[in-house]
Amino acid sequence: MKKLLIYLFVLLLVACGSKKSDIPVPENATQYTFSLPHQIEFGVASGSYVVIYQYAQPLDTAFYYSNIVNIGKDTIVYAQARSLPDETGRRFDSKTKAMSGNVTALVLYDGKKFHYLKPPYFDPYFSAFSVEGQELYYWGINKDNAKTYACRYNLRTGATKAIYLIVDEGTDYFGAFYPPRIDESGILFKEDIGNQWVFNKAFDQMLKRMVRPEAEEEKDSVKTETALFKI
Repeated sequence: MKKLLIYLFVLLLVACGSKKSDIPVPENATQYTFSLPHQIEFGVASGSYVVIYQYAQPLDTAFYYSNIVNIGKDTIVYAQARSLPDETGRRFDSKTKAMSGNVTALVLYDGKKFHYLKPPYFDPYFSAFSVEGQELYYWGINKDNAKTYACRYNLRTGATKAIYLIVDEGTDYFGAFYPPRIDESGILFKEDIGNQWVFNKAFDQMLKRMVRPEAEEEKDSVKTETALFKI
């Protein structure tokens, strides 16, 4: 009797181990997961980075502030973070600790290949972004004259539209520009100090503009520009 019970128990274990899960997998399930944020030092400031995993295997490291966007199941867009070599030339190889590094580029990974994008006025450190469909909306920054732009970049064609917003005095604080918010009411570009601009979904009309009084003075001295780039 004891042997029979052991035999039946073994059969039960085999049956349970070979049975497939009945839990349905969502059609939009992504193959990517992310670590908890870790600190990255930039010399004069610090931020956070996360490790991107593809099917549980380390894929790359991304700057946490900018945004990490899934496009469908296979493609992600993010700002790539990289460690700096130490005095011996060796790069930091841990994926779970603080590191010294920099933000190198805007990257689109399609599940097989890394594509390094270069939208006009895109600053890897400060250009927080959002994606809707094939359109990348981001903060454009001209370091030569401190002008700030609301930008739209087509990920497929490279066509770019940049609309001048304001002359910004500059900052080393990475939370200064929020990722553009896209909803039915329009596209919102907002700074942490309260300045904000809202555009229609076609991105050809400004619906709302709220800026600090001192910013009004700055704008009076600078001609509004709309630049259209074809790449």
